[in-house]
Amino acid sequence: MSLVVALGRARGGAVAILLAISLAALAGSLALALELGRAWNLQSQLEAASDAAALAAATQLDGSAGARQRALQAAVGVLARNVQVFATDGLGADVLFDPDQAVDPGTGKTTNPDIRFFSDVPLSNPDNEAGSDADARLVQVSAPARRLDFSLAALVGAGPSVVPHARAAATWQRQYCDAPSILVCNPNEDPGGDPVAVFDPATACGGGSCVGRGITLRQHVGSGPLAPGHWGLLTLDVVDPLSGSTTVVGDADALGMALADAVTPQTCAADRRVTIGPAAPADIADRINVRLDIFAAGLDRNDPDIQPAVNTVKGLVLPPGWTPGTGQCRYTTVGGAPDPAVSDWLPPANPYDGPGLHANLSDPGGPNYNPVDTMGYPRDACAYTSSQVDESVFGPIQNGIGGCLFLPPPADPTPAGAQVGSGQYDLATYLAVHHPGLDETDLLADGADLPNSLVPFRGPDGRISRWELYTWETRAAAGTYPNLPVGGAPQCYRPGETFAADYALPAPPAVNQPDRRLLLAAVVNCASAGGAQTVALRAAPVGSVAVFLTEPMGTLVPDGIYGEIVDPRSLGDGAGEGFALFRDRVVLVE
Repeated sequence: MSLVVALGRARGGAVAILLAISLAALAGSLALALELGRAWNLQSQLEAASDAAALAAATQLDGSAGARQRALQAAVGVLARNVQVFATDGLGADVLFDPDQAVDPGTGKTTNPDIRFFSDVPLSNPDNEAGSDADARLVQVSAPARRLDFSLAALVGAGPSVVPHARAAATWQRQYCDAPSILVCNPNEDPGGDPVAVFDPATACGGGSCVGRGITLRQHVGSGPLAPGHWGLLTLDVVDPLSGSTTVVGDADALGMALADAVTPQTCAADRRVTIGPAAPADIADRINVRLDIFAAGLDRNDPDIQPAVNTVKGLVLPPGWTPGTGQCRYTTVGGAPDPAVSDWLPPANPYDGPGLHANLSDPGGPNYNPVDTMGYPRDACAYTSSQVDESVFGPIQNGIGGCLFLPPPADPTPAGAQVGSGQYDLATYLAVHHPGLDETDLLADGADLPNSLVPFRGPDGRISRWELYTWETRAAAGTYPNLPVGGAPQCYRPGETFAADYALPAPPAVNQPDRRLLLAAVVNCASAGGAQTVALRAAPVGSVAVFLTEPMGTLVPDGIYGEIVDPRSLGDGAGEGFALFRDRVVLVE
């Protein structure tokens, strides 16, 4: 006999009454669980629909004209559409949002009851509701309420139905990633401020490409305001690629060592803004110049973490019989000229004098004989003084020294900004010194690497860029670098090796990295950001740029960098991934 039957026959019927009550309670609990489960599932489906619509809408919030209209279309589009299967209101399975795109002409705010746009959080503040496409940085999507009728409502004493609803908010974020701690103040920004100025190396020079043009960047010093053409440090948000944890590095000395380090930190700004500052340490030139095989006291030239580039040609020589001091292979400039008292690297006895001044390198008895022992990559002709340029050669192309772009005219009180040249440089003399018998046609026929092929710069004379020349010189062939010019291999960085003639070039970093002669930088509208670099500022980068270091820091202007503009989109890993570029994402908020 079962236990239930035994209890039901128990004397007095008390147990039977208790059993009936228990069974009724059990049935009610099961009914309640079933109804609540259906309601919970409907709520979850509405939340999924609102999340999907909000994320789809946020992808369009780039601040450009028509952004909200595109966001509305994305939110109600088929790709963002979700379904529910529990509502009993007869309105169909699709969770549909109001497609209305009307805008209140007085406030500029959208009138859609389901989809609203905001400029900032909290969304509960009506003042944060966006009144324009430019201000719309967040979107809030409210899923229309759907009714669920309870079929077992009487058993649980509940109302006959529930009407769940859901709401989600999302924002579009632009992160700046894969860059070391360098910023360049936008050369295209007006010194008085222009927050909408942008910098794309493909179009930033008068509507044309800046790639292949020389650029002079002056280090920001003191407490004055940052100005177009300045360069400085950025605080790093270093991201651990395994754990995803972030460490903020804002110490000037640590940032200087990050620039000296052979491996670029894996960095991303915490949001679409970067932190400007702190001010660069006094020895920042020493940190950067290790990339060109220059090691000041205190920088260990046997340290593989601060190895130079494989090609370090720079137009300097080490004196015959030179023996380095402990950890030294120095180069110090004063006003752009080397200081022999504290320098090991020095200009050769017969240095490069300037564009067009070396037509006769080899005939001592001939006219205008002017030999060159060694030379670095030439600057744009307009970056030299008039006495250093043969304008009979470069004048028709350069328009003389005035051919440089972004230079304030005489007597203009505008602070000196970026000096961007035309890209015309003395390739003929460089080839005659380092690769006699070759000309540019030979290089191209030899398959010269053209890393700027995405946006190739070709001046009026079709000249290849210095970056392209450099990569041709260092191109690996059967494990060797046959085209490396004399003095191009590192001479100071020799970990565990002697100065033997068969010295092997240092191995590149184990991870995919930009070349050590490239500085990758965020471009910022510094004048609009305001303040000085001694104060931590937040600013949204308006572009990115790579600068090919054609010579050591401080040689053209004190504390300045001279190099050639390279489009960072050309520096990828072969799979379409570039360096120093924006990464966009959409995330749910609140």
